[in-house]
Amino acid sequence: MAWQMLNYIASQDVFYFAFTTKINACKNGHGFVGTSICPVCGEPVADTWQRIVGFITPSHAYSKERFSEFSARQWYDAAVLHGATSVIKD
Repeated sequence: MAWQMLNYIASQDVFYFAFTTKINACKNGHGFVGTSICPVCGEPVADTWQRIVGFITPSHAYSKERFSEFSARQWYDAAVLHGATSVIKD
């Protein structure tokens, strides 16, 4: 699936592209993806980290303007994209 998307993007003359994901973190500092509960200690998500201008940054450190931009992002479930596009709502 990912290679098909990458081939399509390359065919559109996009010169910079990155697959990225939202990384969840619990209060104990464990990182995890795809769930709202830490698989190590069972704590809920306390913060998220994501790529901002090339750097992985915790959302609690965003400026007001950056947080506004982040809130407008759409997150997709790669497993769902194979059949239909579905936006993940947190």
